[in-house]
Amino acid sequence: MTNQPTLSLSPKQIYETFAHQVNDWTFENWTSRLRSEAGHPPFRSPERDYSDLTYLDTTGQMRAVLRDAGVEPNPAWSNTTTFHLEVKGTMGPCAEPMFVSQNQVDKVIMFSTRSGSCGNCFQWGE
Repeated sequence: MTNQPTLSLSPKQIYETFAHQVNDWTFENWTSRLRSEAGHPPFRSPERDYSDLTYLDTTGQMRAVLRDAGVEPNPAWSNTTTFHLEVKGTMGPCAEPMFVSQNQVDKVIMFSTRSGSCGNCFQWGE
């Protein structure tokens, strides 16, 4: 048995959560190769340049979903904010350690310093 189904479950869960809560959320917001495992067209751009999920929040829906989940909105977030969501899963509860690569750390730094992008870290789950 491999870990791949478990590893792809986290992005799929978050993708499906937003698909039910954000009206204009589509498979195109799932910006990783794992989306093809869920029956969507393959993501063809270089993954190293993207987070797992990417969303331009032109209507405030993502901000509302995050606020409802207990995330305090950043006053800088606007209708031109792009959210770059890097999903990290564990084999157990959220308190379990997770692996973050240097490339992922570099992406958070890049996105947090890019104008109009969100680079905060949030915990979602139990």
